Amino acid sequence: MDGPVVSLAVPDWIVVGVYIAGMLGIGIWFSRRKETFEDYFMAGRGVRAPLLVATLVSTFYGLDTLFGTSEVGYYEGIAGFFAYSLPYTALYIVMAFVAPKFKRRFPEHFTMQEIARRSYGKTAGATASAAAYIYSTNTMEMMGIGFLLHLITG
Repeated sequence: MDGPVVSLAVPDWIVVGVYIAGMLGIGIWFSRRKETFEDYFMAGRGVRAPLLVATLVSTFYGLDTLFGTSEVGYYEGIAGFFAYSLPYTALYIVMAFVAPKFKRRFPEHFTMQEIARRSYGKTAGATASAAAYIYSTNTMEMMGIGFLLHLITG
C-alpha cells in the first residue's frame, strides 16, 4: 500500500477512547437493569419492528455489501441484480412460512446453533457455531479492517 500514512493525533485517540468507554458503559448499565441473560440478550422481547430493522441493517451493511453489490452492478448490469437477489428473495418468502414453525417447536431457543445442540448433541451445536462464525467473517470485511488498521497505525 503506497501512499501517505495517516496517523491519529491525541484528540483523535481521545474521541476513540471516549466512544469505546461510552459503548461499554451503556452495555454494562443495560445489563444490570435486566434480571436474566435472556432479558438482556433479547432486550426483554420489547424491541419493535422499526428499531429491530434499523439494528439489523446497521450491522449487516459492511464492505461486502457496499462494494460487492456495486461491482456486480457495474460488471453484470441489471441481470446481475436479478440473478443474485432472486435466491435470497425466495428464501425470505420461504422463511416467512417456516420460521413460525421453528418458533413453535423451539420457543426457548434463540439461535439455530442452540436448536442443533438440543436436537443432535454438543458436536452438532459446535459445528453449527463454527460454520456460522466462518460464514459471518467475510473476507472483504477482514481486508477492510486490515486496511483501516494500516491507515491508523502506519
